[in-house]
Amino acid sequence: MEKNNEDGATPRSAHEAATAFTNAYVVLVASSAKTADEGLLAPRTARQNVVLTLPEGGVISVCPFIDDFEKDVENSYLSSRASIFQERLLARRSIFFTSSQVYWQCHQDTRAETLTKIACPTSDTNQKRIFSLSFPELWFTQFPLYRVYQPIYERYSKLKLTRETDRALAFQNIEFRISQIFIVIGKFGMFFDSSELCRSLLWRREGTETSLKRIDYQGFQSPPPTWSWAAYKGAIGYFDLPTDGIIWGNVQHANVRNSHVAVDSILIAETYHYDTSQLSDILYDCIDNEKGRLKGMANGTAYYLLIVGTKGPNKDGDGTWERLGVAYSEDPNLFSNKETERVSIS
Repeated sequence: MEKNNEDGATPRSAHEAATAFTNAYVVLVASSAKTADEGLLAPRTARQNVVLTLPEGGVISVCPFIDDFEKDVENSYLSSRASIFQERLLARRSIFFTSSQVYWQCHQDTRAETLTKIACPTSDTNQKRIFSLSFPELWFTQFPLYRVYQPIYERYSKLKLTRETDRALAFQNIEFRISQIFIVIGKFGMFFDSSELCRSLLWRREGTETSLKRIDYQGFQSPPPTWSWAAYKGAIGYFDLPTDGIIWGNVQHANVRNSHVAVDSILIAETYHYDTSQLSDILYDCIDNEKGRLKGMANGTAYYLLIVGTKGPNKDGDGTWERLGVAYSEDPNLFSNKETERVSIS
């Protein structure tokens, strides 16, 4: 049993909780509760039934259909919490106590108290895949890395948090488990493989979001950099890129050598100066970023771009850059006769 901490999550408490849920034989979920004071078992409204006598002499009982896993579990208040999403994903088995009935889920199977098997517990395809396979072991055998973390982070970004700064903490154990299975370093919602770093940098604000708000991580020892979606409040998505046939831009992390090295927040990237009016589609993270000097990193022949702008001098007196958004262009001459410059993005 876990009580909600009104003071927000800490790295230690988040790790301890995730370890407990990963190792638990079964997790009991109070899906009918909206607060920690409501308890696990809520009063139910008795179902009416009609007994029918069959011509052969037998009887059957007819009652209203109540199997609705999406309404009872997926759309419950508890499932709207980011920390619960992480715990549910890490759990091997879960029993959900809802206001109508009890559901049992063991990754590939979802059963109702009515003794029925829920064939499709949710209408969301990505969400169905998230909970339909043992995380993340079976994912490793069926999907490339980006097909694992993208739907998870998209869903996570839409969920509620006790504090905005919990956004950088409440997914860390998911990130750690993915890193373990795929043997790749993960930090800030990014994965530092040669190609995967570029792909994970191409997140964007979801179409329903008019602007993302920068989260104030003042006082945090290692706050997310501007190129991480964890630095912002709001829903995100990703460009739908193919698995193969992509030539990635030259982006390197300033301090990644092995899984034991502390990952800092500096990226070194080869950039191009250009006029953003040439772009077919540009999507800024924040409305305020629609001004200023811009650069972009080219990532292919149909260009998917990370837009960066000047941020200010760093501790060494050199200019630093920050992420402003992403863009797309099909102009084959977009970067013709343009000089490149290596910059630090934080």
